[in-house]
Amino acid sequence: MKKIIQDKEVLKNYAIFYYLKYFPSIKKLEEKLWEKSWWDKNFISQIIESLKSIIDEKTNIENRIKYMLDRHKNLSYIKQNLMQKNFDKALVEEILKRDFLKDGESLLDTEYIRRKIISYKEKGKSKNYIKSKLIEREEDKKEVLTILDEIFSSWEEELIGNEYEKLKWKFDKQKIVEKLLRKWFLYEDVKKIVGK
Repeated sequence: MKKIIQDKEVLKNYAIFYYLKYFPSIKKLEEKLWEKSWWDKNFISQIIESLKSIIDEKTNIENRIKYMLDRHKNLSYIKQNLMQKNFDKALVEEILKRDFLKDGESLLDTEYIRRKIISYKEKGKSKNYIKSKLIEREEDKKEVLTILDEIFSSWEEELIGNEYEKLKWKFDKQKIVEKLLRKWFLYEDVKKIVGK
């Protein structure tokens, strides 16, 4: 059974503690206070208002974005993460556009892209599959394609050849082509290896 805070001053102290420990969105803080108390929403709004001097939603969002970028999270992940934590969507978009999304610049780190592509390659993933996972914005495209070409130069055909060797004893050529296409390999490349 959850413990209900019945004292107004204790609830305010809890709000300060919770905010300084987790740096939640204002909406998330309101939800937490509502869970912890039997007070009406007006009182909870008053508590939030009294904490405006320590609550800085914009800085909170900026710091969370920087943290996620340092951990090589992509744009979709960042937006989704902030929305799940009830940060204001318009404010998130504004901060991303103003401070992080520069024309012509990818948010992705070059070394991260390289490691990710090598990892996908070792798992036998096709170039198209890798592109679908790593390219979110036009700005990501050039960097990803350059590294892909560098790493894959002739690996795509080798991967198709390896997959074909595994499958040729089990399936006819048409079925093999279908299976390889489902792995995102290009039809022209598959036809070169599998033949007619």
